[in-house]
Order: sequence, then C-alpha cells, then structure tokens
Amino acid sequence: MAFQTLTFSMLLWGKYGKTRSVNLKQYTLRASLFLAVVIGLLGSFMTYGGASGQPGYQQIRVEKGSIEASLLATGEVVPFRRVGVKFPIGGRVEKVIGQEGAPCKKGEVLMWVSSLERAALMDSAQLKGPKELAYWQKRFPATPLVAPITGTIIRRNFEEGQIFTEFDHIFTLADKLVVEASVDETDLGQIRVEQEATVILDSEANHHIPARVASIAFEATTNANVTTYKVKVFLDEAPKVVRIGLTANVRFHLPAKEGILWLPTEAIKAHEQGFYVLVASVNGKQPEQKTVKTGITDGHRIEIVSGLNAGDIVLVPELSNEHLIPKTSVFQMHLK
Repeated sequence: MAFQTLTFSMLLWGKYGKTRSVNLKQYTLRASLFLAVVIGLLGSFMTYGGASGQPGYQQIRVEKGSIEASLLATGEVVPFRRVGVKFPIGGRVEKVIGQEGAPCKKGEVLMWVSSLERAALMDSAQLKGPKELAYWQKRFPATPLVAPITGTIIRRNFEEGQIFTEFDHIFTLADKLVVEASVDETDLGQIRVEQEATVILDSEANHHIPARVASIAFEATTNANVTTYKVKVFLDEAPKVVRIGLTANVRFHLPAKEGILWLPTEAIKAHEQGFYVLVASVNGKQPEQKTVKTGITDGHRIEIVSGLNAGDIVLVPELSNEHLIPKTSVFQMHLK
C-alpha cells in the first residue's frame, strides 16, 4: 500500500494521559532516522570499541631498552670425530669385550681375534681334544683389537665366531657427541668459535642444554639454491638421552643491544614495501599504516631503527577479550 496520509491512534501516556493522533508517514520517517543514528553510533563504537581512545585496538607504547638477540638453526646430533676400527687382515672374532654405548680408553682391548690361518688351526686342534687345543692356544694366542681413541663405542658390527675382512669396520667409536647445525651463509658472519649457544632436543623439549661453538665448516653445502655451512656445537652437559641422529634446535646467542627502541613483534606488519605499524588516524576512523625500519629481534621483541620515537603509541588489533594485553604487561615495562 503506497504511502498516504493515514492516521492511527496511539495510546501515549503523557502529562495528561490522553490519546494523541500521529501521522504515520512522519512517524515512520522519524523512527527510521533515529534507528540509522543508533546503528551508526553502534558501528562506530564496535569499530573502535573500548575506553582506550582507539576502540578495538590495544595501545602499545614504543619503549627504550635492550634486546638480547639470538640466531636460530636446526641440526642433528653427530659424533665430533667418528673412527672406524678395522683389522689389517681378514679373520674371525674369538671373544667380544667392548659393548655398544660403553666408554673406552685409547689402547683398551675391545675384542680378541684370529687370522683365518689361526682360526683353521684352532678348529683342527679342537677336534683332537681339549689338551691339543690348549697347547696350540698357548703357542699361538689370539690377537687383541684395541681402541685407537678414547671415547664411546657407538656401533659393534660383529659377534663371536663371525668372519670379517680387512675392509670391514668391526667397531665404530666417537670421541664426543655434538650437534651439527646448518647456518645460512647470510648469518655465518655472526657465528664465532667458542660462542655461547643453547641446544633444545626435539625429544627433550623442556630441557635447555648449555653449549658452545666448536667448529665452523670451510666448505659450504648447497641444496635447492640455498647455501649453508655446518657448525658443530659442543654440549656442556650432555644428558644420557642424547643419541646420534636426534633432531635439535640451536640458539646462538648474539651480543645484546643497549638503549634501543623496541616493540613486541606482533605490532609489526609486513607489506611489499617492507614493514609497518598501525597508528591512530587524525580523523578518528580506521588506523593508518606507518612504515618502520626494524633491526634485531629475540623472537618476542623487535628493534625499531627508524620511523618511530620513544613514547609513540601504536595499535594492535584485539582479537578477543582473552587476548587483550593489560596496560601493565611486559610490553610496557622498561628493560634493564
């Protein structure tokens, strides 16, 4: 039904408690305008809702302090020096002494072996009786196979009675277990021998192991056009659970920067031109992007090299109430 001048009675209890006649067209128009104003105010409040002056965003102040940066790399547990133990000629294992996982000292007997000729002689003597066997064992004793280094037996490949050749590794020894990490060529200049580091094994995620850089490879490894260098890291206190092949994360500690501007990392956004932060706009509408130049980071805080000054306020979107950052949070505290 088209709009037309219709009247209806509304019971409006005013000062006199009388029934008043209201024009439907005027009433509908006024109600629509009032509803639009309410929706506009509500939408504005929801966009910037909150008592902080920029509703919908958490205000974070640019602070001045220090950052202890670090460099992250992945790697695995390997022997620092792996030595394969061979016998100069082929023969047979007579008696095993060294066991896998056991420590050994240089010169310690790991196994007694016979040449193939002695092995044949002993077999013949054994057929003639214990007395004949004892005679030839005394005259031609077995030969000891000794450890060439002090370390740990990480593998034993033969058991008693087995035949080996001069090419076989009978034992494999390791002097010390280390973590070998792959460091990108762009980061290699920040790594030094004896530099402190922290190792976290995937199998022991809650155990942070103090470590230090032992060596840096001179030859690079290139894979899928990515060039890396192998960096070996000594573990100061290797737990008993450490085994060759375990995956590890290495955090190389870099020198701290003092007296720098910083923000929490979640305040920094990225686009094609670089990095930016959100700041309050002059007209009070949507926040504006402000380009910044960043520096080092410790994974939680990031250095602001240019684009902001100490005390400036940036905005971080509030996803939900449980993600709000209180004004007394660590992000608003000065660091030592």
